[in-house]
Amino acid sequence: MKPALLARAAARGVSVSALVREALAAAGVGGTEEPASPETVGCGRPRVRIGLRLAADEARELAARAATAGLPVGVFVLAAVRADGGVLLAEQREAQLAALTSSNAELAGVSRHLGHLTSLLRMGAVDAARQYRESLDTLNADVRAHLALSAELLSERWPKPSRHSTHPRRRHARPEVD
Repeated sequence: MKPALLARAAARGVSVSALVREALAAAGVGGTEEPASPETVGCGRPRVRIGLRLAADEARELAARAATAGLPVGVFVLAAVRADGGVLLAEQREAQLAALTSSNAELAGVSRHLGHLTSLLRMGAVDAARQYRESLDTLNADVRAHLALSAELLSERWPKPSRHSTHPRRRHARPEVD
């Protein structure tokens, strides 16, 4: 009986559940719910249920964004997955983290040089301070490049993990700077 039920549902382009609900409604059994239309269920392909573990505010945000897009949550999630570029692969995240760590190390070096320059100027050692002129000429560009990189990497690239995340957070060692 099951193969006949599956074949009939597939032929009509509805889920087995929708077919059973229709049969029960025709027999006068069950509630007053109308059966789901073929456009909204199955489309001849088997459907599966998946679950997402989200914090309550994250779930509300997901539902609100789906509603704003005029899509059911499942279709919205699938569209986001297919949009390409929204979520980085682990290797991409690691490469970006390495770039940010390197940029932080460079910025720490700039900070040290500025501190040394300041102390030379306080002592009146202007000739010794002149060796930093080239570094000062590129300082604005270096800081802006670091800020641009930081902003890119931090802006919505890595969702804030919820308190209930099952994945332990990795600790990254601070780079050693000369």
